[in-house]
Amino acid sequence: MHYKRASEQFEHRIAQELADRGFWVHLLRQADYGQPADVLAVRKNVAWLIDCKVCKGNEFALSRCEENQLLAMKKFRECGNAKAGFYIKFEKGIKYMSYEIAVYSIEQGISTIKYEDL
Repeated sequence: MHYKRASEQFEHRIAQELADRGFWVHLLRQADYGQPADVLAVRKNVAWLIDCKVCKGNEFALSRCEENQLLAMKKFRECGNAKAGFYIKFEKGIKYMSYEIAVYSIEQGISTIKYEDL
């Protein structure tokens, strides 16, 4: 399967799973220049900004957390919103990594996160 198609399918899967759990969900439109996230979800006055990542294997390279994504998530949190982070599809399953864990790991010089670490 083409990588871009797999990513789009994963974004739709996460959006549907969140909607099924009672969230209002909006998929952010893909732009040529990119956007800082894929999904905006809200439930009970709690807003989530989510980027979806698909990786091969069971390790995620933190270099895939793009600067524009991290800056947008930082601002999103500074504006009083509760949650920002990444849903990552590994071979073993899906894990959530918060913005804070991503930034902390990058600041500590960690280059990859394993499925088991999240």
